[in-house]
Amino acid sequence: MESLAFEANEGEVSFATDHFTIYVVGEDGPFTATYEFYVGNELVDTQIVKNNEKLLAPPIPEIQGQDRFLGWKVDGDQNYLNFDNSIQVTENANYDVRAVFDSNLVFVFFIYQDDVITTKEVVKGQKTNADNVALNVTEFGKAFSHWSSTENGSAFSFNNPINEDTNLYAVLADRH
Repeated sequence: MESLAFEANEGEVSFATDHFTIYVVGEDGPFTATYEFYVGNELVDTQIVKNNEKLLAPPIPEIQGQDRFLGWKVDGDQNYLNFDNSIQVTENANYDVRAVFDSNLVFVFFIYQDDVITTKEVVKGQKTNADNVALNVTEFGKAFSHWSSTENGSAFSFNNPINEDTNLYAVLADRH
């Protein structure tokens, strides 16, 4: 190894050479983010991701009573986690993620031939409607007549408030 002439002045170093190698010294990498998922105070999942990786959605927590699972939020964040988006990790970090529930929501299930074709979320005590419920009647000679809270029952009144989960069945009539 040959010695190199250099000048040092107020924190700067200058030197002349016909070749050199640069070594970059920095923080440990790659950086990771640790996400700990909680339902109440119970840790249910831990995931560690690197930059541009995606989190995997933990199983939907069991619903207690009438509470409805709305999604997952990082403590201090107003938005729900979107598991379709890659995570940007620029430093090592830890995040607590909480399951969010709401006890004021009920669901209206629109059913045709034993299949739920649309689900509407309704605030308890509010009304709903059948707008934007796409129904494709596949039975020959039949046409849609109305929605009913019982199979082949009388027409459901959308003027009534919804206070619990409600099944609405498509009632068909002969096509004329």
